[in-house]
Amino acid sequence: MNLTPIIVSCLVALAALPLSAEERDRPNVILLMSDDQGWGDVGFNGNDGIKTPHLDAMAAEGVRFDRFH
Repeated sequence: MNLTPIIVSCLVALAALPLSAEERDRPNVILLMSDDQGWGDVGFNGNDGIKTPHLDAMAAEGVRFDRFH
């Protein structure tokens, strides 16, 4: 018996549950680390050759800290 559809259905149902007020008020933080990636290697910094739609969406909807030393 293949349990994959059942497991996926359960995970989708759990993800759809409403969050408590405390969970909605906490910020979501994503720390993105990569190796050998330059500042201009993503679409939201002007690169037209490399497609990064998910990173572009995250950059558009969130707060970016792009000045670091």
